[in-house]
Amino acid sequence: MTALAKSKAKLTSVSNFFVYHRDQTYYAVAGIDQRGKQVLVLVPNHRNQVTVIDQATGINGRQAIHAVQDRQRIDRVLHTALGKYNHRLVWEVAYLDRHATVNYALVDFKTGKLVQQINL
Repeated sequence: MTALAKSKAKLTSVSNFFVYHRDQTYYAVAGIDQRGKQVLVLVPNHRNQVTVIDQATGINGRQAIHAVQDRQRIDRVLHTALGKYNHRLVWEVAYLDRHATVNYALVDFKTGKLVQQINL
């Protein structure tokens, strides 16, 4: 998947890799392109319509965690992942709360606002 993202977005380096599972699986690769821009490359499981996103147009994974921390107490972050939910880019933040319960929050990539909260 990383090789596909590198070729489609002309990445010169890769800094992170994410896997997102909801209605559909997405793979995302973070890196720097030939022009020195930080980009995210979103690849759906079926590998058509690879999307290259300028990181500067939205929030990053750390900012998504902070957006969730503003509303919920997080004891431990399990992972962040970029994907699509209802046709919008979102960061999924999976975390444990103070009761060691697994929770998921979806944060809008563009606005940083909470889209969905799932408490298991």
